Amino acid sequence: MHLDRLVVDREGMAAEFLFQLRAEGRRIVTRLRRNQDADEGSFTEIGEWLPWRLDGSGQGVCEVAAVRFQLPRPTQPDQPLAVRVALIRDWRTLIGSEAATGEGGQWKADVAPDHQQFWEPEWKATPAPAAATRPKLIPVVTTAVQADALELAHTYFRRWNCQENAIRDWLIPLNLDTNHGDAKEPVVNSEWVKRQAILEKRVAHVHRLAAQSRKRLRPMHASDQMREEPVVNGEHRQQEWLAQVTELETLGQSDESGFFAIKAKPGGGRVGGASPTRLARCHQCGEQARSEPL
Repeated sequence: MHLDRLVVDREGMAAEFLFQLRAEGRRIVTRLRRNQDADEGSFTEIGEWLPWRLDGSGQGVCEVAAVRFQLPRPTQPDQPLAVRVALIRDWRTLIGSEAATGEGGQWKADVAPDHQQFWEPEWKATPAPAAATRPKLIPVVTTAVQADALELAHTYFRRWNCQENAIRDWLIPLNLDTNHGDAKEPVVNSEWVKRQAILEKRVAHVHRLAAQSRKRLRPMHASDQMREEPVVNGEHRQQEWLAQVTELETLGQSDESGFFAIKAKPGGGRVGGASPTRLARCHQCGEQARSEPL
């Protein structure tokens, strides 16, 4: 199997190793070691600086530019390996620049000669200037002929997740995914414990909300039952009086005094001042409200 592109840690950062792999047609992505570059002056053909990472407020904290670097080869000092580099400036980490002064004259390097006589009575100490700083540089290199700086930086820093996932997929079938401490005994997975604590906190919050909702719904349900009872009683009276009216009309006794007495009751022709049609409509609405879930 021929792998065209390899992403390795800085342990694989060796000029001869990279030269051999590039000769085989492979593109390597890795990172320069700390002793292989000093500052931005070590690189050439520095391109435009592009924002790479932002903080929570949307301010840029990292920027990247495409540059070139000549990697020295121990076996061929006169033929360095030219590589493409995604040079990252990390403004979250500032590095101080040490002044090139001797040990004995460090304190007076920025003091005028006529103000260095500290033994004089009128001499006064002056605050030292702030030390010059520069952002931390993270050079990601590749042996490819052409490379996009943003894509190259993302590729290198995604390697850790991809690598860990691949190792985990190998360990799980072998039952080797259990953490062990210094005593060679199984210990809890700290990441899982953190996630479990967060989930348990969320579940407890949901239970509290559910209890509060049930507490608010109980008096509402009781009030609904109290309003429902008069409606049911009125429906029963309506049915009884309507049955009596229908019976008298069937017997032809609509002219009798008893017929008009029943019709005059609040529920004979109209129950509680409402017509049978309107009461039936209210009953239907009540049934629909009672059928809805709380």
